[in-house]
Amino acid sequence: TPHEAIVRYSREFASRGAYDPGDFEQLSSSIGPSRASSVRGLAWFLKWGAFGGNTILTTPKSPSLFKLLFSLYYLPLYGIIKAFSAVLTVFPTGSPKVVSQAIGLMLPVIA
Repeated sequence: TPHEAIVRYSREFASRGAYDPGDFEQLSSSIGPSRASSVRGLAWFLKWGAFGGNTILTTPKSPSLFKLLFSLYYLPLYGIIKAFSAVLTVFPTGSPKVVSQAIGLMLPVIA
């Protein structure tokens, strides 16, 4: 099913951390090229978020200057993402395609 294809693509992308054109083509044939591009963008976005979280979590348990600087560097981004998420709750599910495309463009710009 299309939902399984999305989950499979995201899982494979997250575990390998590499982009495989064959996986993307398979996903694209299952859900269409436009939606597949959105899924690929989301997979990259989630991969980067996991990298940031894992960077903080893998440093020693004691407070460190690195953790502090890393967190301070990304603090404005966390605020922007929180605000953007709040704005997204206002949009209805059936928003026009151009609205979805604009949101899809804003996510990587924020990141």
